[in-house]
Order: sequence, then structure tokens, then C-alpha cells
Amino acid sequence: MPNTSSCIDLIFTDQPNLIMNSGVHSSLHPNCHHQIVYSKINLKIEYPPPYERVVWDYKNACVELINQAISNFDWENLFSGKNVNEQVHLLNKTLLNIYINFIPNKILTFNDSDPPWISNHIKNLINFKNQIFQSYLYNGKKSSDYDLLQTITTTISKTIIDSRSEYFHRLSVKLNNPKTSSKAYWKILKTFTNGKKIPSIPPILVNNKYVSNFSTKANIFNTFFSQQCNNVITSSVVPNTLNAISDKRISQLEFNIDDIIAIIRNLNPNKAHGHDGFSIRMIQLSCDSIAKPLHLIFKNCFQTATFPAEWKKGNIIPIHKKDSKQEVTNYRPISL
Repeated sequence: MPNTSSCIDLIFTDQPNLIMNSGVHSSLHPNCHHQIVYSKINLKIEYPPPYERVVWDYKNACVELINQAISNFDWENLFSGKNVNEQVHLLNKTLLNIYINFIPNKILTFNDSDPPWISNHIKNLINFKNQIFQSYLYNGKKSSDYDLLQTITTTISKTIIDSRSEYFHRLSVKLNNPKTSSKAYWKILKTFTNGKKIPSIPPILVNNKYVSNFSTKANIFNTFFSQQCNNVITSSVVPNTLNAISDKRISQLEFNIDDIIAIIRNLNPNKAHGHDGFSIRMIQLSCDSIAKPLHLIFKNCFQTATFPAEWKKGNIIPIHKKDSKQEVTNYRPISL
């Protein structure tokens, strides 16, 4: 038969960075004229780097002492003569010191490459095993060290197997529980079907090169989003007078401490905290006492027509909006 164009045997992908090689092979059988279209794909997933995070034990927080410590400050004198930025900086510094002292907390290191069933106890056992192995090499590979090394290796293997079985058993119980929410259900099911945590942002294409390093990608997105906020220089001129289309005016804006307390209490404690590390749960623990310094700062904001620089910052994540996920311009910034 004559050669004709065909739409079969095509390879489509939205992750071209994973394609290491592709092409056409001759048929494996001499009597078959059907060629083989092949593609070599790199399925190795790069994990995000380890990161540290402060974990707070709000259930055991000394709420009474927190509010007492904040109330003991003479905020009017402390804020006297300071601008809005200085007041916010002083408030943040003071609150953080109080929270650290009266809310139990610890710094934990998270690594997405670790399976969820690898506990700190298992990590300690692995570190102990490494120490035994180094001692085994240093002491000339004594039989006593070897026996101890074998014992700890067996213990670690059994502990990991038991921990993994227990982990999946807990997930299975939750899946079978009719009271489990739909969000939790699909999250658990995703754990069973895909054990690896795939980065939400794939390698991005910059200057015809794919960038996969997490820190470099973050800097590229930060630069791109920052450029969108630059002033646009035009020849437009703002008129000296503007014709008002309404005779309504706000002559005075009043708010009090009770209003601030009511708003804080109605905040959703499950929302993400800002870049300063203050969570909504922290603020709600001390809403009665923190309302006074906030009231003073808010009044200063209105009187001076300024907004604190610290409150303009945020934790930004890029969200894909359309077309190729490899193009930076196809993302928009969302503040947590």
C-alpha cells in the first residue's frame, strides 16, 4: 500500500522536561511494516528540600498568663512618638516573646522524601545503627560489633514494617468510616494510589532551559510577580479638580476595642498564618488583651493615612491559570 499520513502512534505530553529521548524504531518482525514509536521518560521525582517548622501546642497554652503579660504593658506610652511601622514592629516583637514563653512549642524538621510511617523513633534507631557501623569499621570489624550491628539492623527492619502496617491500617479504618469527610476520604485514597508527593509546580522553562531547583524557581516567580507591580509610566495627567458625583461624605470613622475583639473571635482559625508566623489561634487566645494595642495602631493608620509595611507582606504561592505549566507567565500569585 502507498505511504499515507496517519494520526496514530503519537505521543502527547504536558511535561516535555521528562522526555529524555524519542524517535522511531524499525519493526521487530521482517514481515511487519509497522514501525515502533518510542519515548524514554525520566520518572524520577525531585523532592522539595527539608524545612523547619515551629509546632505550637495550643491545648496546653497558659491563656491567662498570656493575656496578663500583654495587659501589663503600657501600650500608649510605648507607642508614643512612634510611627505605624515602629508600632507594628514593637507589637510583633513583644507578642512573639510572650507566645514563646507561654505556649509550649518545638522546632521540627520535615522532609517530604520520608515516608509518613518513618517516625522520630525510627530515625533515632537509624542514626544509632550508623554509629555502630562506624565503630565496627574503626575497631577493625570485630565480631562483637558485627553481632550488635546485625541485631540493630533486624530491629530497624521489624520496626519499619510494623510502623508501615499500622499506618495503612489507620488509613483503612478511616476509609471504612462513614463519618469520614469527603475531603479526608480523597486525601487518604490518594495516599494509597500514589505514594510520592509530586511538586505542584513542574520544572519551568526560562531562556529555553528547564529549571527544576526549588529555590531557583521561587526566585524566578518572585521576580516575575514583583515586576507586575511596577508603576506604569505614561503621559497621562491627573486633573487638578475632580467633580464629585455624590454629596455623601465620611466626616469621621469610629471603631472601638469591642469591635476589634468581635472580629478576631469570628476569624477562621484554620486559615494559614502570615509571613510573621502569627497564627489566628494565637491571636484568638489573646484577643481581649491584644485589642488595645491594635486599636492604637489602627487609629494611627487613619490619622496618618499610612499602612504598616509589615502587613503588606504575605506568603505567596503561584497558581496555574491556563496553557503550559512550564511558562511563568501562566501563573498568578495567591497570598495565603
